[in-house]
Amino acid sequence: MKQLNHTFITLIPKIANPSRTTHYRPISLCSTIYKTISKILVNRLRLSLDKLISPFQSAFVPGRSIHDNILLTHEILYKFKKCQTKTAWVAMKLDMEKAYDWLEWDFIEHCLHELGFHSKWIH
Repeated sequence: MKQLNHTFITLIPKIANPSRTTHYRPISLCSTIYKTISKILVNRLRLSLDKLISPFQSAFVPGRSIHDNILLTHEILYKFKKCQTKTAWVAMKLDMEKAYDWLEWDFIEHCLHELGFHSKWIH
């Protein structure tokens, strides 16, 4: 049972001729038992996603689409372009790559405790 969560990791290039580690996508090759257990947990958690994830988060939640944000951004930028007032407007594009590359597991565990998840579920 010790080797239940052992995983082989391989790196798949994102671009031709990669030269940096960020040019690779890590792929985990997990055991069938591990995948089955993970799928069961995900299906149970999926029922609570609408309550756990902010409505402003539009990706990775069933029934929400990241394309809504893209359309909204186009509309806002069009409004900026057509606006004839003396009011200054600013739009910022943020690189969220780092936000998804690093997770603070202590913080995530604390949040799950605060949301009322049982410690067995968290671990």
